[in-house]
Amino acid sequence: MGKPVTKGGTAKGIYTRQFAAFEEFIRYVQSPSCTSEWIWRGQRHKDWKLLPSYDRHTVPTGYPAYMHGNGVHLGRFSTAAMGRRSGSREPVTFELGRHYGLATPLLDWSASPFVAAFFAYANAETATQQRAVWALHPGRVKEINVVRRGPIGSPGSRLFVYRPQSEENVRLVAQACWYTKREDGGAVDDWVRAYHKDLSSKDQVLQKLLLADNERVTVLRLLNLMNINYTSLFPDVYGAAMHANLQLEIPDYG
Repeated sequence: MGKPVTKGGTAKGIYTRQFAAFEEFIRYVQSPSCTSEWIWRGQRHKDWKLLPSYDRHTVPTGYPAYMHGNGVHLGRFSTAAMGRRSGSREPVTFELGRHYGLATPLLDWSASPFVAAFFAYANAETATQQRAVWALHPGRVKEINVVRRGPIGSPGSRLFVYRPQSEENVRLVAQACWYTKREDGGAVDDWVRAYHKDLSSKDQVLQKLLLADNERVTVLRLLNLMNINYTSLFPDVYGAAMHANLQLEIPDYG
């Protein structure tokens, strides 16, 4: 039975813990430390920041300029998408664009730690010996936002956490999806480090749980038995193709 490499520790609102075995991760996410109030995100590289795809192409320049850039980018997508949506009347939003591969200021999360673990392990490529599953507490983010609220253009940066509203993307339902969006751009983990002191308590806002890369095949097989795989999370032809690719790569994947 594997034991955690460290007991973990909290710094600037972020709790970090390493696990030697996925069994320990399963027990941990079922413990009182991880209630249903948390949302989860998996990343295959332990050192990657919680940074949306749009922000990887831009340098955040504060609220007014960042929001203006968002609007220009969404407008370009809307113009380019005209006549290509088969009569859909749903407004063109970043949620819609995210489904089709648009770089957006939205970051995807899931209500399930096991869905997050799947995305941490799904891609074989990684430059580190650990994968990362992050957990965010929306209630504590909301409390910080109350303090950070200020006039437009002020230093009062907020982080918005919400469920998607788009009806065109069935993947969002399958993945129990949530989104985060920083008001002034940048990484979610940097926001927590900057503003965690605005929380009235010393509670954790964000957790970073590190999983061993060498367990990838074992974990993906286990998650597949739980019906957490490409076909369940992407109920379309893309999901079928990716699932078939994993069956080529992993013996007895099923």
